[in-house]
Amino acid sequence: MLLAIIILSSVMAISFSLATIMFIEVRTSGDLLKTEGALYAAGGVGEEAFFNIKRETCPQSGEGCPYTTNFSNNVKLLGNPVTSSTSTPIIQDKVVVNSPFGSSSQKTYDFCNISTQVGSGCGYGKVEITYLDTGSNNPIMVYLCEFDPDADYQGEVPCSNLDTSLGYWQNPGGTQLTENSNFLSLNLNTARQQVLIITNPSTSGDNVYFQIKTYDTDMVTPKGLPYVGKSAVDINAINSSVGRKIRVIVPNNSSSGSASAAVGGSQIFSSPTGGTPFTVPSYGTLTVKVWGAGGGGGADNGATPGSGSSGGQSNFNGSVIALGGGGGGNEGTAGGTGGSASGGDTNSTGFAGETAFFAVSTFYSGAGGNAAGIGGGAGGARKETVGVGFPGGTPGGGGGGGLAAAGQRHGSGGGGGGYSEKIYLPGQLVVGGNVNVVVGTGGNGYSSATGGGRGADGRVEITWTAP
Repeated sequence: MLLAIIILSSVMAISFSLATIMFIEVRTSGDLLKTEGALYAAGGVGEEAFFNIKRETCPQSGEGCPYTTNFSNNVKLLGNPVTSSTSTPIIQDKVVVNSPFGSSSQKTYDFCNISTQVGSGCGYGKVEITYLDTGSNNPIMVYLCEFDPDADYQGEVPCSNLDTSLGYWQNPGGTQLTENSNFLSLNLNTARQQVLIITNPSTSGDNVYFQIKTYDTDMVTPKGLPYVGKSAVDINAINSSVGRKIRVIVPNNSSSGSASAAVGGSQIFSSPTGGTPFTVPSYGTLTVKVWGAGGGGGADNGATPGSGSSGGQSNFNGSVIALGGGGGGNEGTAGGTGGSASGGDTNSTGFAGETAFFAVSTFYSGAGGNAAGIGGGAGGARKETVGVGFPGGTPGGGGGGGLAAAGQRHGSGGGGGGYSEKIYLPGQLVVGGNVNVVVGTGGNGYSSATGGGRGADGRVEITWTAP
């Protein structure tokens, strides 16, 4: 009798357990079915928010607009959509490959909404940046620009130039983050305004993901960054007991209400071209930076010695010109000359390539010359072992010379490209007109088993401020 009672109790316990599992599974399946309706409703209202903000159909960037609140599938909104002025305190983002400083693909984060905080600090005490390990080997560069909004930085727009003498970089030269050195914490001056810039300057490899966390002036309380030039609308939808929330972020129009109103921007021409049109946008100031291409490195004194070829010139509008560096000499003759420049407010000559050195026990090929100007490419390094010379760095670095066996003469380095920079004021260029842009091709190193390295191509960078 006792055995029968124990068996019945066990069967009942198992039955109740199975029933509980089944109820949980049924509820989970029901929640999944309800999720689709909630997301559908939130997405539909998100499209309404996009239309309202871009068309400026109601005040306060979309808040207070007549949104759809009830739907035929028992879904409804939990209150009206709400406009958010700041992001969450923790942001995760990515910067794509080939995003050097000044490019349109660099990541830029404003700590102030300038239109509402003119002449005051941004109200942040600390920022932390973390490199997220997603398998990429590319490093990123982090630059924190911290400036006095009332100061004059030698006529430069704050945060637009990496020149450390201008005084607005908190970490001059930037800080490199990698998967092994992946964290940076910076304390902020609460009386100044800040802009955080993150770049991925590698020309190959993978995109890099990172995280930004920002804090209030007490450096303890998390505080999100403002949405500058855009609006964020939070939408909560519920289907029975299941709720879903989405955030729609929409670029704002200018105060004129035109969706095509001009803003600041940039464009980089880095591939060799004999002439590519650039359409002049509406601008306040437009800055052009031009690098000529690097010269190729020279060869050793083997069976086919020879000099590298010269790098090509780059120019903007045919008037802001940076010439390419000269080719490096062969068999220990002189390195290539640096390219000159003309037509800009600033014109600088590239560095000459190094002449190869030969002695009984010491010998090396010549290094390529560095391109002129801040941001110019480094020349290819000298070689001390047998082989083809190293290529020059982008933009405009000269190729290094090739090195033959010990006891022989070796190739000299190619010259670096010249650099020219010019700032155009309103009226000096025709808005909407086309300007021709030429980017020089890097000089080839002399081709042989121990020939010279190739010179780097030139570059033209164009940045402009809003009118």
